[in-house]
Parts: sequence; structure tokens; C-alpha cells
Amino acid sequence: MLSRLQRQDDTADDAGMTLVELVVGMTLMSIVGAIAMTFFVGMSTQTARVGAQTQDAAAARTALNQISTVLRLADTPTARPGYSTSRFQVPSGQNQLTGSEIVFFANIGNGQTPSRATDTANATAVRIPPTKVDIKLVNGTLTEYTYAPLSLSYGTGYDWTTNYPSTPTTTSVLLSGVANSTVFAYCSDATDIAQTCTSTTAPDSVAVVQVTLTTTPLRGNAAQTVQSSVAITGAVS
Repeated sequence: MLSRLQRQDDTADDAGMTLVELVVGMTLMSIVGAIAMTFFVGMSTQTARVGAQTQDAAAARTALNQISTVLRLADTPTARPGYSTSRFQVPSGQNQLTGSEIVFFANIGNGQTPSRATDTANATAVRIPPTKVDIKLVNGTLTEYTYAPLSLSYGTGYDWTTNYPSTPTTTSVLLSGVANSTVFAYCSDATDIAQTCTSTTAPDSVAVVQVTLTTTPLRGNAAQTVQSSVAITGAVS
């Protein structure tokens, strides 16, 4: 009798889990798995978001540095050194300076530093015409166009207005996905820029150019904005 009861107890111990216990266990495992998956997906999304923000800021900063560097080399295209007239130009089709496009002349792209060549006959340094630069924002893309001077010498009766080609010498996309429509702001020399900015739309009175770039944010990202104020210190003569 005792051995029979022992066998019954052993049989009960070997019965395993019931269907209810199995379902409960699987449900708990599913819940834990879902929580873990949500955590890892969230971390991955956050990492990608931070990476995208960093890339946006880096691209905007690179474009800003390029623009600032060229602006610091602004020079007059006329044969008169140090002359402020015509250093900046009103964009084609406009009647004043604009916030979406800037046209000016700078000592770049002519193989000289800065805007000088060597007169081999007299062994002296001579000034040569600067490069025309047009930086334009169209449909969120900021593009730089440069126009190399056709002649590198200031001859008798030199006319700078005819010394540049109608088509760009080089074209370079500086930044895509620009969110702000006003990239350039112009300050006159009427006030101390350290204190305030007196806005101007006249090319001959520009003393400082303020550049602002804001990137178009991706979903879940904050917009990245970088700014710089570039003093136009005068032509190199």
C-alpha cells in the first residue's frame, strides 16, 4: 500500500507544467522581450539623432568658415587700390543688397597672395584684379559661383565691368538644407559694430557682413544655427 502511494506521488511530480503555467511564462517572456526591444530601439534612434545633429552643425560650420574666409579677402575690382566702390555689387535683377545673395570681389583663385603678381621686367610686385564671387541661396541650397578675371593686368583705360566672364569659372555647393531665407545682413560704417549694427542696403557703405546659417531639422531633431560677423577691413593695395 505504501509503495503504491509512493508511485502515485512520483507520477504527480513528473506531470510537468500545466497549460496555464506555460501560457503565463510565455506572456512574461514576451513582455520582458518587448521592453528590452523598445529600450534598444530608443537608444539606437537617439544615437542616430545626435549623430545627425552633429553632422548638420559641422556642415553649417564648414560653410560658414568658407564664406567668412572669402569675405575677409574682399577687394575692389577697380584699378584704384583701397577704393571701396564696387567691392560689393547689387545682385542681378535686384535694386539693392539682399539677404539671399551676395556678390563681391575677393583676392582668391588668381594664384596670387594676395592679388599680386610679379612684374618680371621690373622685378616688382604689381596688383592684379580680384575674383568675382557670387554666393546665392536657391531652394534651400547655398551655392558659390566664382568668376576669374579675363585680364590680370590694369592697362590704360582699364574697365573692370568688362573684365569678367558671363558664365562661372567654378561652381561649388556650400550647404544644402538651409532653412533660413535671410543668410546675409549688412552693417554700415556709421556705427561701432561692437555696439550695434546699422543696417544698410548700399554696396559702398558695407563695413560688416553678418552671416547666419540654419539647417532644416530632420524629424525629432532641433535646427542647427551658426553665425558669424565679418569685418570688411579694406582692400589690399
